[in-house]
Amino acid sequence: PGNIVAEITALNRLRRSYPALQTHLGLTFYNALNDQVLLYGKRRPGEQEMIFVAVNLDPHNAQSAPIEVPLWEFGLPDNGSVNATDLMRGARFTWYGKQQTIRLDTADLPFAIWHLTPPGVA
Repeated sequence: PGNIVAEITALNRLRRSYPALQTHLGLTFYNALNDQVLLYGKRRPGEQEMIFVAVNLDPHNAQSAPIEVPLWEFGLPDNGSVNATDLMRGARFTWYGKQQTIRLDTADLPFAIWHLTPPGVA
């Protein structure tokens, strides 16, 4: 408890693996309908992939939030879909539609980092 070495190691690995995380450029904030959840994306110009991050700002309680997945950033309609990989847990899935709900639990992992790509992009 209280030791975050594994998380810091994973974050450093992700930063080395994804060029968008190696600069302050390309940062965009998105809508999370809970003031205790910060939602942002990092994307390099011209790339079809995005690193999408949600952070629980409440250090004591789990927080849930309806969020907007920025499908428009990929030229997709509001009812489109994007492939998502949870970069901290390794799960792969597809988000259908721009409205999603997330839950971030401080007792488990108070943040989430996803790699988003439109359909057809590896």
